[in-house]
Amino acid sequence: MSILTSSLRIEEKEIFDAHHNIPTSPRYNLGAREEIKGDLDVERYLESVSSIISEEEAFSYRFIEDSSGTYKERLINENYWDIETFDLSQLSESDLKKEVERISNEIILTPFELQSPPLYRLRVLSCSFDRFFLIHAWHHIIMDGKGFNLFHQRVNEQYNGIESPFKKVASDDVECKVSRYWNSERRRKDEVYWKDFVRKPLDFLRPNNRLPSLNPTQRKQCKLSRELWEKLESKSESNIQFYLMLAIQLCFSDSLGRKGITFGIPTHRRTDAKSKNEIAHFAGLSLVKSQVQPSDSIKDALKKLKEHSKKSYKHQRYPLANLIRELAFKTNQQNQFYDVLFSFETMPFYCNYGDSNGKIYGLCNQNELSPVSIYYRKNNRQEPPVIDIKINKDYFNHVESDTLTHRFLSILTYLSSSDESTTIRDIPILSKDEIRKYSQLKKTIEPHSNLFDKIDYHSDKTPNKTAVIDCNGHSYSYQKLSQDIRVVASNLQSLGITTNSRVALYFSRNYEMLVLMLATNWLGASYTPVSLDQPAVRASFIFEQLDPTVIVTDSEPCPSSAESTYHYSQFFEQNTRNESDRYRGTYRAYILFTSGSTGQPKGVSISNTARDHFLNAVCKKLSLDNTCIIPSLASASFDISILEMFAPIFVGAKTLLLKEKTQSSARQLAKLLNLHSPTHIQATPTAWLMLLETDWTPSPNSVAIIGGEAVPQELIKSLQNAGMKCWNAYGPTESTVWVMLHEIETLSCTDPITPIGGLLDGCQAYVYDEHQRLLPPHALGELILSGKTLAEDYFKQREKTKEAFFVNQRGERCYRTGDIVRLRDDGNFDFIGRKDNQCKIDGYRIELGEIENVILSHSKVSRAAVLVVTKNQNKQLIGFISNHSFDDEFKKHLESSLPNHMIPKEFIRVWDWPSNTSGKTDRNALINLYKAMPKHPTQKVNSSKNADTSLVERCWETILGHLSDPHMNFFDAGGNSYKALMLQKQIESELGCTLSDTFVFENPTLETMKKVISDQRNVSPTHSTSTVPVKSKRRPTSRRTQRIKEES
Repeated sequence: MSILTSSLRIEEKEIFDAHHNIPTSPRYNLGAREEIKGDLDVERYLESVSSIISEEEAFSYRFIEDSSGTYKERLINENYWDIETFDLSQLSESDLKKEVERISNEIILTPFELQSPPLYRLRVLSCSFDRFFLIHAWHHIIMDGKGFNLFHQRVNEQYNGIESPFKKVASDDVECKVSRYWNSERRRKDEVYWKDFVRKPLDFLRPNNRLPSLNPTQRKQCKLSRELWEKLESKSESNIQFYLMLAIQLCFSDSLGRKGITFGIPTHRRTDAKSKNEIAHFAGLSLVKSQVQPSDSIKDALKKLKEHSKKSYKHQRYPLANLIRELAFKTNQQNQFYDVLFSFETMPFYCNYGDSNGKIYGLCNQNELSPVSIYYRKNNRQEPPVIDIKINKDYFNHVESDTLTHRFLSILTYLSSSDESTTIRDIPILSKDEIRKYSQLKKTIEPHSNLFDKIDYHSDKTPNKTAVIDCNGHSYSYQKLSQDIRVVASNLQSLGITTNSRVALYFSRNYEMLVLMLATNWLGASYTPVSLDQPAVRASFIFEQLDPTVIVTDSEPCPSSAESTYHYSQFFEQNTRNESDRYRGTYRAYILFTSGSTGQPKGVSISNTARDHFLNAVCKKLSLDNTCIIPSLASASFDISILEMFAPIFVGAKTLLLKEKTQSSARQLAKLLNLHSPTHIQATPTAWLMLLETDWTPSPNSVAIIGGEAVPQELIKSLQNAGMKCWNAYGPTESTVWVMLHEIETLSCTDPITPIGGLLDGCQAYVYDEHQRLLPPHALGELILSGKTLAEDYFKQREKTKEAFFVNQRGERCYRTGDIVRLRDDGNFDFIGRKDNQCKIDGYRIELGEIENVILSHSKVSRAAVLVVTKNQNKQLIGFISNHSFDDEFKKHLESSLPNHMIPKEFIRVWDWPSNTSGKTDRNALINLYKAMPKHPTQKVNSSKNADTSLVERCWETILGHLSDPHMNFFDAGGNSYKALMLQKQIESELGCTLSDTFVFENPTLETMKKVISDQRNVSPTHSTSTVPVKSKRRPTSRRTQRIKEES
């Protein structure tokens, strides 16, 4: 045996290095199987194969790496092929199929050893006198697809006695060509092109599994129908490739809620006559970024794809391994730098040996790392092409793979029949079966009762039954409620209130407010509760926008210049006027003002039919009956108060009206709840956490309705451990109240955030992309609502109404929620975050909610928020977490699920989040907290010499996560009502004293708190064992303190 040594060409080196990292994987095995029918002379065929192999250098190399470098050795006069024959003629058809499959898998899945040829295998299977299988497998380093096509053609010509037109290429010619390229101006231009290409980071598909699986490939072979093939061919042969690329983008990018896709396009790199005839590996990979926009027509999209492909093709010679190694090209988590490998193969394979003929198909090594690989193979003459789709199960599970395959063919079929003027956004990106399945989520609409019919019914059947209990213990029967509605309605009517009039209610929640709301609706007029707990400027703005006919208030000064202002007690005076008739048509029932994106509140108009649809549906969903007791905890200006006030009287039950001041003391609230034993309680996660810190004991099997923001599973566990049944609620004000209610019976160990779902009757939900295209399960998109509970409009804001409400392709009126979700297979939704919580950092589009969900999946974190801050003119992610520090274990937890660019650069430990008046996370307060933090975390405020006051400082630091300025208001430093309760309990525990329920609110700064405690402790006769009530004189509070006191 003689040996000739030479260096590796660029293309060989790329494959060698990749194989060297995973030598036991068949990832770089290629293969094909021919099925031959007719009289095949096996001996003659094997002689033809042996002859061609002997002539070609590619089959005689072994590839080595040692201390001197990487090189290949050519073995002369060696047996460097692996050929076996099998006689399967005695097998039954079923056993034959199994054996053919077994042998095919064996040779394609067995790894080659590069240092030990042969690197080509052939199995010849004789099944009968006129049926044969020829199974080939080879390592990619010796032949690419074109190389095997040439090899196959030469074997065919040899067998059939045809003189080959190909001339042999000398190895040194090829090596000289490589050397010339590497030192050429062409190479420098290629490098400049690729540097510009990777300047903007690419947002790749991310795997679900952090570590690659064994045998990750799921293969789906699709033989195109002749009809579809002919339609595509009629579009022009040159355009078929780009129609396929467009279908790939719509399927694997647009339908997944992504923006754009990166193709990996195999290229032969055979740019001259010599290389075109060489049986060898020259193939490389070119990258194409699809920049097709939904506003493009099909014609424009095809043109863009063609232009971008041509540009990349010009620079195909440059090895992409250098992009990673030298140009710092970023890859995904499994080192892939494209989303879809797309190979458009139209090389003919002639499988006619003498009088026999056959077909050839590719084999699958089951180990492709690409997220998706799609091969278009037009190899057999007069036969429709085969589309070989290989989907990586590290990215998509089996069900998703089947769905994506059908979706791709559905899109391709639609494109084949479409006019080229059709815009991309108008192309359905879901199959008909998916759309049909999606429609099954729609809930039926049943005939509904209206609120006043229900009140009259209960007044007639159970007149003395209690309908309302106020916080003072006063009870009001259904008969009393019905009578008062009529009296107040008559008095309102005497002031000119009629259909479409507007009444503003500016006083604290009580029985009189409830009656005034209903009396206003009795006349077909609308009411608007205006909370006392807000700046006068904001209240004035609401009054100005509302322009009410009447303002009803109490003794509080009203921030309005309107002359028609009345004290609420005036409307309850009996009169001799005739009873007013109830308006029975459709009317605007109420207008609630919510925070607007411009900072100014906007009014959401809800009709009586929307309200009544909601009450019917929610009572049915929760199985409410006349034994229920539901406390009204939310402000009347907050939409969820509709359920608390009206759902109980809708079913003949009791509503417990609590004044807002009661809720400023968690302990007082707990006492009232313990006293009345409510069956259903509705609150935000923050309010629930506050209640759980008191001595409140829920009634057995009572129901917790949790909504307003994402619900951590730790909270669910705590409530269930307390004996409650938990329902997760979702719905914006624009859908009346809740549009979904989902009972949480079991918790998933993989879901940090409880899913939302359980559509109410008459409601529908979709996931759309930004171009109003329906998205499938698992794709991130905006939650769109439709149905009978949608708001009428934004009051006097036509443009905002047009932006938020629209009519979809089905003719349904819809509302854009601005919430980013993904539909689950079970019909529920994963809540990811707000649309306005998307950000872009270093070119990456990031969903902050997705990061927050991963953080919350850690068992020791109960609350989390991620915000973007600008630091040194650079944007960066800051994480806020509760009850846990950023240690190595926590860091590993994040790294196991998130790419590096999605892991916050800094974490701030806080006890809990500041919340706004709706009980949701106050992200502005978190930003202010971050800005207020000392530059050096170890810096301490001047500590007191007194042990008690030093202890108070430590309590502040424990609860807030940092020690603030002694003069800073607790609530401005990041505190909220829940934290105030925690601080109070901590101080009481440490000092062995009892503080007043409003201690923190009355002493909101560290300095005043320390002084009051010090003064009280100094006058106390004992210091260590006595319980000392500490109470101070009322001190001025900040506006934020006033707001939080009313919050909880």
